[in-house]
Amino acid sequence: MAGLLPLLFPLLLAVSASAQVFLSIDCGASAPYTDGDGIRWVGDGAYVSRGEAHTVRNTTAVAPELTTVRAFTSRKKNCYTIPVRGGSQILLRTSFYYGNYDGRASPPAFDVIFDGNMWWSVETTAGDVFSYEAIYVVSGEATSVCFGQSKPGQVPFVSAIEVRSLGVDMYPHFDSTRWLLMWQRVVYGATSDIRYPDDPYDRIWSAQGPGRGIVALRNETAIVVSDLDAADRPPAFRTAIGTNSTTATINLGTSLPTENTDININFYFAEMQQLGALDQRNVQVAIDGAVISQSIAVPAGNVLEYAIYDRTANANTSFDVQAASDSTLPPIVSAMEVFSVGDPMQATDNGDVEGLASLKRMWPVLNDWTGDPCLPAPYNWEWVGCNSDDTPRVTALNLGGFGLSGVIPELSDVVMTALETIDLHNNKLSGPIPRFFGSMPNLKVLNLADNNFNGTVPSSLSQNSRIKLDVSGNPNLQCSAGVSCSSGKKKKSSNVGLIVGIAVPLGVLFCAAVVFLVCLHQRRVAAVAAVAAPAGKPNAHAGAPSGPPSRPPPPAAPAAHGGAGAGGPPAATDDYRIAIEQQMGSELADLVAQQAQQQFETIRSPESAPESTLLRQQ
Repeated sequence: MAGLLPLLFPLLLAVSASAQVFLSIDCGASAPYTDGDGIRWVGDGAYVSRGEAHTVRNTTAVAPELTTVRAFTSRKKNCYTIPVRGGSQILLRTSFYYGNYDGRASPPAFDVIFDGNMWWSVETTAGDVFSYEAIYVVSGEATSVCFGQSKPGQVPFVSAIEVRSLGVDMYPHFDSTRWLLMWQRVVYGATSDIRYPDDPYDRIWSAQGPGRGIVALRNETAIVVSDLDAADRPPAFRTAIGTNSTTATINLGTSLPTENTDININFYFAEMQQLGALDQRNVQVAIDGAVISQSIAVPAGNVLEYAIYDRTANANTSFDVQAASDSTLPPIVSAMEVFSVGDPMQATDNGDVEGLASLKRMWPVLNDWTGDPCLPAPYNWEWVGCNSDDTPRVTALNLGGFGLSGVIPELSDVVMTALETIDLHNNKLSGPIPRFFGSMPNLKVLNLADNNFNGTVPSSLSQNSRIKLDVSGNPNLQCSAGVSCSSGKKKKSSNVGLIVGIAVPLGVLFCAAVVFLVCLHQRRVAAVAAVAAPAGKPNAHAGAPSGPPSRPPPPAAPAAHGGAGAGGPPAATDDYRIAIEQQMGSELADLVAQQAQQQFETIRSPESAPESTLLRQQ
C-alpha cells in the first residue's frame, strides 16, 4: 500500500516537539561538551554502572564522540538505561569505532539489543565507523540499550548513543508493536549531509550526488513547509536530482538485505525550478518496472512525501521514479528513507519485571543487572530463569551466595506467579520466614539453607507437600514450636548416597580380609613344604613355574635315634599356624560384621539425617 502525504509545517513547532528527549551520550567520556553542530554531549556515568572507559589510539578524522569507548569485559549482557516517557516514539542511534582502543588490533563482533529485542550483530573493523538507527515506541518509563557477548573472547564496546523524541504522529505506516530499522536516509543532489539544526529531530540525511545520466538541481529560494498535518516532518530540502527527458527514469538503489523483508520507504519531492504557466511536473513510483502510484504533482515551495508500506522487498528490488503521462517536465526526487520493519517487539511479563524491581530495591547489589531480565533468550540475567513463552515469565531466582542480608519483607502484592524455584541459600538473611512463600501457586523448590532466619517455619510451608523446602543451617529457626530444625526430627533424605558411602568401604574391607586370609594360607603351605623337603635337596617346587603350589609331600619318618632328622616332623608348628590363622580370620570376620551393623544402624537412626535434609517427605 502507498500513501500521499503533503508535508507542510513550521520549523519552530518541530523544534518544540523534539525537545522532549534530545540526549547525546559520549560513551567513556567524563566531561560534557558541545560539538560543531551545536549538539551537547554528556558522559555516560549516569546511564550505566559497568564497563571500562578507554580512549581510542587512532583518532584521525573522527568526530569527538568517537574518540572514547566503553568496553564490557564481563557478563554476557551489559545495558544502558535511559529515562523516556512511556508511550513516546523515539529515534535511537548507536555508533561504534574500534580505533584499536585496546592495543590488540583485533576488532570484535557482538550483538546490539534494545528493550530485549535483538537489533543488530555488529562486526567491527579497525578503521570504519558503524552507526545503526531504530525507531520505536517505548513501552515502559525507560529504554535500554544493551551489548551482548556473542563470541567467547570478543569484548563488546560502544562509542556513542543518541536518543531523539519524535512526534507521536510521525512514521504512522507501521504497527506500533513493531519497529523500524533504518537502512538508508539520503538527500539527493546535496554536497553535504543534513542533520540538526536543519533537521530538528537530528535525523542524518547523507548527501548523494547524481549518477550517470542524472542531473543535480538546486532551489535558491526559501521553501516554507507549513502543513500541521504532516507526517514525517522532513527538513526543507533545497536540492534534488532529475533527468533531462520525460522518457528517462531515475533508478534509486537501496541497501536492503538480500532476503525479503517488510519495508517502509518514504520518497520526498519538492520543486526546484520556477515553472511556467503551462508547465507540470508529475511523477510516478514504480517497483521492478510496475507503476504502483497515481500521478504525484511535485509541489512548488513545499515538500511532499509518498510512502510505500505493507510490502516486501530485498537488495535486488528496483525502485524507480518516472514522469507521469500527464507531465510536461522530467521526473525529480529530493530524498528517500528506507526502513525494514522489525518483528513484533517482545518484553518480559510486566508483573515479573515489577517483582524484580522490588528485589533490586531491597538488595542494591542486584542493581548491576539492567535491561530486560529474560530477553533476548541468550541474554537473560545470570540469576534469573525464564520460560520460552511469547511473553516470557520468570520461573527461577538463583540468588544463592549473593551476599544478601536483612529481613525479607512481605511481598504478597508482588505478582510473580510463574516462579517455580527460589534459591536464597548461603546468604545473611534474617528474621522470620515470610508466609507468602507458601501461597505462591507454582513454587516447587525453596532453598533457604545457611542463613540466619529465626522464629518458626510457617505452616504454609511446613505443611505444604508441594514445596521442596530446605532450611538447614539456620540454628535459630524452629521447625515447630520448641523444636529446632537442627536437632528436631527431620525428613530423611534419600538413603541412596548414604548406602553407597557405607557399601564402598565395607566392600574394600571385605576384599582386604579375603586377600589377608589367602596370603596366610599360601605362607602356611610354603612353610610346610619347606620343612618336609629331604636334607641336602632343594625344595620340591624350586624352579617350578610360578602359580599355586602343588600338594606338599607327606612328613618324613622319624629319625632312627629319636632326634629330628634333616626333614624333621613339622606337625606341631603346622597346627599352631592353622590355629592362629583361624583365630585371626574369625576376628576379622567379626570386625566386618560389627562395622556393617553400626553403619546400618546409622541409616535407621532419625538423628543421623544430615543437616541438609528437608523438612517434609516429598
